[in-house]
Amino acid sequence: MTLKLDFVLKSLRDSGGSPYETAIRIIKSEIRGNKSPFAKVRSVKIVLDALDSLNDKIIN
Repeated sequence: MTLKLDFVLKSLRDSGGSPYETAIRIIKSEIRGNKSPFAKVRSVKIVLDALDSLNDKIIN
């Protein structure tokens, strides 16, 4: 399953705790999955982009 930016962003916003902890959990689960190395890198990039987008919305 491919991660979608909107889904990850919603997950980070709706997490009860820190969005950073949620991002780390998502990244860990994606890295441990049975995927190609390139798919893992894309997934990590999507999570980091969502985290960056969330931070931009908080700051502005």
